[in-house]
Formats: sequence, structure tokens, C-alpha cells
Amino acid sequence: MTETRRKPLTLGRDAGDDATAADGTSEPGVTRRRALGLGAAAVGALGLGVGLARPRDAAAATTSGAIAGTGTMPLYMTSVMVSQPAVTNTSFIAVTWLANPCISGVFGFWVVPMPGQGFVLHISVPALRPTPFSYLVVNAAELDLPGPTGPTGATGPTGATGPTGATGSVGPTGVPGITGAVGATGATGPTGATGATGPTGATGPTGAIGATGATGPIG
Repeated sequence: MTETRRKPLTLGRDAGDDATAADGTSEPGVTRRRALGLGAAAVGALGLGVGLARPRDAAAATTSGAIAGTGTMPLYMTSVMVSQPAVTNTSFIAVTWLANPCISGVFGFWVVPMPGQGFVLHISVPALRPTPFSYLVVNAAELDLPGPTGPTGATGPTGATGPTGATGSVGPTGVPGITGAVGATGATGPTGATGATGPTGATGPTGAIGATGATGPIG
């Protein structure tokens, strides 16, 4: 079994990368902070879209693949560009609003990644006040998370036919069938040839003397 090793956690400070509104206006005071000790559970939560809390202080720590920071949605704007070159087209991006941009109303928001530049955060209605938010960017490839499944390959050629298996044992004799009906009598055949004449039989005994005949007339 192959063991996967995580890259070690390195503490340090990494500030900069101001957020920029979609119209090009820079938002001062927006800093980038890397997440401290991001574990597998937190990454799993990000995959479900769960927001993370804002860091409690300015101290930052770095771990490969995770970058956290804060920004502000400008007054009356519906989008803001957050400069973050580490964003890729496979990054997980989670946003947590630290106030309601509509003050008390309901609003929708979404994120559009800009690989190599950062991301654009959109809201469905103009912000009624400058509204702070925090974000977390996680690059799955750097955290050794599995990527998407590739397309199924083409079907390979049919293999050669295997050898014929051994002949099975003879099955039991079936039950005898019923006797069939008697067939019709066939036609009479032709008369055979006449046989040869048999031998002459033995001479029979002399017969008895017959009676004297009547006297003839006188001449």
C-alpha cells in the first residue's frame, strides 16, 4: 500500500493582494491570510459549501494549497474582483459574509473563478453598505486530493477464443416413452410362381370285380 505524506506546515506572515472592484477600483486594507492547520475535515466541509469563520487576528500561517483572506463589497456595487493568482479552474472557493450587504433583505451570491488572477464575487442586488467578507481558496491538487475521474477509454479488441472445455459427464437416461399406435395393415403382395410337379404316386390296389352284364339279344 502506498502512503501519502502531507507537506509540513510552515508558519509565517503573508500580506498583500488588495481586492479590486469589478470596475477596477482598488479596495485598500484587504489582505491575504493563509489558513492555519487546515485538516481533512475542513476541506471536506468546503466541498459542501460550508463557510469558515474569519481569523481572530492578523497573524497568519501557511500550508500548501490553502489561502484565506478578507475583502469588502463596495457600496452600490454588485461585484468585486479579488486578486489571488493562486486560483485555478479546479480551486475550491468558500465565501463567508461578515455582514448583510442588503442590511435586512435577502440576497443571492456566487463566485466566478479567474485562473491565475483570482475570482469575482457577485451579489444579486447592489450593496447598500460597504460589506466585509472572508474567503478561503483551496487547491485540491496541492492537497493531494483526487482529481475528477477521466473519460472512459475506448473498448479494447476482443481477445482470442479460449480452448474448448472438457466434455461433461453423461446425463441420466430419460424415462421411456409410451408405445405408439399399431400401424395399418399393408396391401396384399403378388401371387407367387407355380411350384414344380410333384412325383407320381404309388399304384393303388386292384378294384373289386364288377357285376356280370345283361345278356344280349338273340340273333
